[in-house]
Amino acid sequence: STPVSEPAEEDQWDYVTKTKADLSTGDQILVNPDWEYTVVPPNLTPISTKMTTDYIVKNNEIELRDYVIPYLNEMMADFKEATGISNVMIMSAYRSVDYQNGLYQNDLARTGKSESDSVAKPGYSEHHTGFAIDLAYSDNGSWNYYDGSGDYGWINENCWKYGFVIRYPSDKQEITKIIYEPWHFRYLGLAHAEMMTKSSLCYEEYIEELKKHDVENPYTYTGESASYSVYYCPMGTETEISIPVPKDKSYTISGSNEGGFIVTVTETTTES
Repeated sequence: STPVSEPAEEDQWDYVTKTKADLSTGDQILVNPDWEYTVVPPNLTPISTKMTTDYIVKNNEIELRDYVIPYLNEMMADFKEATGISNVMIMSAYRSVDYQNGLYQNDLARTGKSESDSVAKPGYSEHHTGFAIDLAYSDNGSWNYYDGSGDYGWINENCWKYGFVIRYPSDKQEITKIIYEPWHFRYLGLAHAEMMTKSSLCYEEYIEELKKHDVENPYTYTGESASYSVYYCPMGTETEISIPVPKDKSYTISGSNEGGFIVTVTETTTES
């Protein structure tokens, strides 16, 4: 397999081989009306088995990837500490393609339309990834859709600190092709949630920005706790590629689900 792009000082780099199957793995996968995701995610765990008393979950079946739950717990604990509120409920998280199909068919039956403009097509929902959550809140015994207003706005303003983003902002609907969903949060990982939020980009725009940066010209960002360099390696038509990674620094590699790999290198960390 051929290296994507040769970094300059050869002795500072190792190479990691990735295949087409790896495109759908990792925290930074893109799933939207154009990019399908039908893999059953690994490590799905019922939120109820790891949750705290700082929030509510609709039922014991609702699942997330297990390593995301501690970030959710930390966010909801800090939200409760800041506001005194503990009536936020996780309404939905992981959904199978079959389950999504049921939601989709029900919506068509309800509206009489041939396509839904409020429910993602089966296979094209972010809920298939195990990285997405929908919030609601309790008000006098009834459940209301979460809109991030009032004290609840704390979550929207601070979610990036825990690796989450508001996935479908009101001013990006033409790009995301999804209506404004203030209740839908997506886990992207700490570095990318911060970078994307501070850049005021939606995830589609953010990936397009990353694709401009290869190993020779990485996207650099200094955040509140670390500085990062990020580069994109397109898969192309190869069956496998060798991705350059630094020998002496911490890094992650995630498939983008749309044709490439996102390498995130932690350059420096600042102890808070």
